[in-house]
Amino acid sequence: MARVFREKKSGGTIRMFFFVVAALALLIAIWRLADALGANQDEEQMKIAQEAVLRATVQCYSIEGRYPPGLDYLEENYGLALDREKYVYYYQAVAENIMPNVRLFALGE
Repeated sequence: MARVFREKKSGGTIRMFFFVVAALALLIAIWRLADALGANQDEEQMKIAQEAVLRATVQCYSIEGRYPPGLDYLEENYGLALDREKYVYYYQAVAENIMPNVRLFALGE
């Protein structure tokens, strides 16, 4: 009778082991999915910020007939709001009639 009890106990131990492994695998999968979703959201926010700069640049060109000399000009005259705590903005004006080079880089957290 003791032998039968041991067999049932070891079977329960194996089930518990597989349950714990499955639960850990599920938690890891959820964690990785949440991490990937967060990265996608960060990329989308940076894209939106860059598009805002480009829109303000084109708006300035369409109103004034020239591209703005810098981002400060867009902030002062066109209400552009820059998130300098989150991004580094690269704005290179070539000439008044040539679209400036605009890039954003995310600051490390």
